[in-house]
Amino acid sequence: HELTYTGALDGAFDYSGYTFILSNDIDLEKVQNTTKSTPGNIVYDYPLWLPIDVGNLGKNQNIVFDGNGYSIKGMHIVVDDKYPSLNVGFFANIIGGVIKNVNFVNPVIEYNYSATSYAETDANRPSLPTDVCVGVVAGSADSTYIQNVNIINPTIKFTTDNVNAHNFYVGTAVGKSSFTTVFENVLE
Repeated sequence: HELTYTGALDGAFDYSGYTFILSNDIDLEKVQNTTKSTPGNIVYDYPLWLPIDVGNLGKNQNIVFDGNGYSIKGMHIVVDDKYPSLNVGFFANIIGGVIKNVNFVNPVIEYNYSATSYAETDANRPSLPTDVCVGVVAGSADSTYIQNVNIINPTIKFTTDNVNAHNFYVGTAVGKSSFTTVFENVLE
């Protein structure tokens, strides 16, 4: 399946086996969006990218993302107490897929997770993650083929005082890779 679409993807649909091909550069610095997070409403003064979560719940596996040589510019991800996430990157995680022929230009990921801004008795206090995976392409990649990917001028800021988390995986391309994840011509 090839998909030509310019809107948001339906989170309830199973895109297993689909191929997504970029047809032009994407400049996320020009996107005018705000993010409202749970439990509070946070509005940031710059556009934010919310990681694409594929490979969860037995669906959205074996997806091909072909950048077709184009660039994704200005991706900016912020994770804090108000928006806890286990896996952070362009893709939160990907299972059994292919990511190829794409450039990430000036990506910024800011991960600051402490959970100490809430009292322990506060019902809005987020649960503490056990594994935290952070990377520009994907937070976590499992049995995935990553080919011809350029990461130009990345910034990754990672801070935590969360002594309860078990593992932190931070990498430029992928935070945590499992099984037979293959990297070919990935330049940082």
